[in-house]
Amino acid sequence: MSNENQLPRYFIEIDEEGFPIFDGLRVHDREVLQVIFQGLRRLSPDNLKSGLVTTCDGERCFVVGFSDPLVAQSVEIQGQEIRWNFLGDLKHVVALSEIYEDEWHRMHAFVGKDKIPAVLSRKAQADFLQKIAAESFRPKRWRAIEADLSSEKFWTDAYKNKEDGWELKAPSPVLVAQLEKTKKLLRPKAKILVPGAGRGHDAEYLEKQSFEVSALDFSPSATEEFKKLYPHSKLAWVEGDVFQYLEDNKKHFDAIFEHTLFCAIDPKRRQEYIDQVYESLKSGGLWFGVHFIRTAPTGPAFGNTQWELRQMTQEKFEFIEWELTRASHPARMGQELWVVLRARE
Repeated sequence: MSNENQLPRYFIEIDEEGFPIFDGLRVHDREVLQVIFQGLRRLSPDNLKSGLVTTCDGERCFVVGFSDPLVAQSVEIQGQEIRWNFLGDLKHVVALSEIYEDEWHRMHAFVGKDKIPAVLSRKAQADFLQKIAAESFRPKRWRAIEADLSSEKFWTDAYKNKEDGWELKAPSPVLVAQLEKTKKLLRPKAKILVPGAGRGHDAEYLEKQSFEVSALDFSPSATEEFKKLYPHSKLAWVEGDVFQYLEDNKKHFDAIFEHTLFCAIDPKRRQEYIDQVYESLKSGGLWFGVHFIRTAPTGPAFGNTQWELRQMTQEKFEFIEWELTRASHPARMGQELWVVLRARE
């Protein structure tokens, strides 16, 4: 296998201000920044859901941002042309019609032929808004979703049309790699909910670890597939809407396991979901699992960043584990975050 076809061995993390981090220190060297950011591209050029890579010291590395992987440090406006300036002397022209605003009022765009997510720094955004104050500017909502993701039919159709890209045919390798450590935080026979359980691989794996597991999925197709794959399963299977189920089961679970659900929820309902997760956990309960740190402009799975996850959870949860994982399935390498959060009392 050639080096070009091999998965990168190393990760470059980009902090929320846009600087690469090595050994806990920010990189300021101009030449290094040029190499990292001017070489930024998709692992698979024609796949907007693939991870981001660059070359450093002659070797390809995954690039993962705490916020968007590109953070514009300044903005220049010349006539109708708006240019976002990034570290490493990287520049991209962004039309007003291509700028989006998230729920925290930060401005984003997808830049370049690889549609790489970018965000304005606080200083750059303040300067930008001051310069265009006299113009009519109504940014679109970041990650506006047209599909009805709260419809059971949407997910049943995904199964029928073979659009189940979340399927791994096995439990998450990240769960398998991390569970032994996380088990120490859970009591024996802990009650664990696996919402958005799909075909039940993760739920069945957790049940085999002697936990009392309930699996929940919206689609009858998921129920049928689960029963075919695991006809002798002892876990409790529930078919229904996750929002209603959590509402009906407050303070019931010791832990809730996350994998491919949060990224499939309409982004405008994410905070509602997190609040319900909190309410469904017993005092000190755990919300743990795998989050997609996705860079794609489409979905599901929809984009998510560590910055957003921190903002939505920090009020009600304390952070126990939070790490980019190298235990991912090859198709997801460089895009998964292992998180263990404890509900604040």
